[in-house]
Amino acid sequence: MNALSDFMHMRLLPSPPSLAIDVSTSVLSATHLKFGDERDYVFCVESEFYMKGVSRPLRGYFLLIPDRASLAAMLRAVRVT
Repeated sequence: MNALSDFMHMRLLPSPPSLAIDVSTSVLSATHLKFGDERDYVFCVESEFYMKGVSRPLRGYFLLIPDRASLAAMLRAVRVT
């Protein structure tokens, strides 16, 4: 979130996070049911966490699901629209 915020020169205010552990289609289907048709776009950010004493990184994905007004502002910020 900080990197995206810096890149777009915007303050991003996330909602409280939720955790979902399942196959991607189930996670996205549940998210779509929760937010409805208003949110058509998803930003997927892959992250790796490295810990002392652990040989492999812990990989995770953060999904940023903006509403239409926020999406328009974000796309203007990166000069896509």
